[in-house]
Amino acid sequence: MDVDFITTVIRYGKHLEIPQSKSFTIALNDVKGVSATLNFLWDKTRLPMKLTTDDVEQVSKQLDAVLAR
Repeated sequence: MDVDFITTVIRYGKHLEIPQSKSFTIALNDVKGVSATLNFLWDKTRLPMKLTTDDVEQVSKQLDAVLAR
């Protein structure tokens, strides 16, 4: 899969027919309490995207506020 194909699909959301099929994998790795890595893998390319959240901090603040009442 070439970069132009992927860029077109992402940008326009169109399905394009390609003459041959190659493997494309989306994997969620390094999952921890507040982060994970979303990996896009194709051909000899890996595009990692670090995902983080502050859910634990937000929930802790909300619990503290409720308990302080």
